[in-house]
Amino acid sequence: MTNKYTIKGIFNNWGGVAKNEIDVDEMLPTIAFHGEQDPTVRIDLDTSFANYSLRGSRSLHTELTGKNICSELTVDKTGGHGIYRNASSKFRAQRASCFFKRVFCKTCASFYTTDSVASNCSASPNLNVNNFDSKIKVFPNPFDKSFRIISVEGLLDLTICNSVGQIVYQKEAVDGEIELDLNPGIYFLQARHLESNTSYSTKLIKN
Repeated sequence: MTNKYTIKGIFNNWGGVAKNEIDVDEMLPTIAFHGEQDPTVRIDLDTSFANYSLRGSRSLHTELTGKNICSELTVDKTGGHGIYRNASSKFRAQRASCFFKRVFCKTCASFYTTDSVASNCSASPNLNVNNFDSKIKVFPNPFDKSFRIISVEGLLDLTICNSVGQIVYQKEAVDGEIELDLNPGIYFLQARHLESNTSYSTKLIKN
């Protein structure tokens, strides 16, 4: 007797798919990792082949999100073919585990990052979205490519979650502009002031 199964999602490590092999009706939620400088499998659409074009991870991410299919893409801007291997392979495994959990729970949401964002399998943001702290102010908000925290000075530990609790940005930051490459939508910012160990939270809107 042949076992029957259904494929729910794809774990893509620096791979690509021939453009003419993509069937919209068969596209699945995908988590991908790719080096932007990959010379073996180009991250974008590669038309250098004689008989076909190859969609790399970023080209596939654009195609998937354009069809409202869940897609997560982590790009190493200086990486080649085979990023996050050896010691950092745990990073990929943890991120993929959380991604597939959200696929199974039907809470999956797309995002794109060029930072090594840690995995977070929580179901909802670890913020009280109805009780934001008026002491922290972000400008501009909504923002396009960058914003500035203008009410709290000094070194901050920043965490930004999307609407389903995925951490999309996590880094220490000092006063100045913070540049983020995020999909349009609502996000939640938590800033911990390292000197006083005081935490602040607010809502971010990406145009």
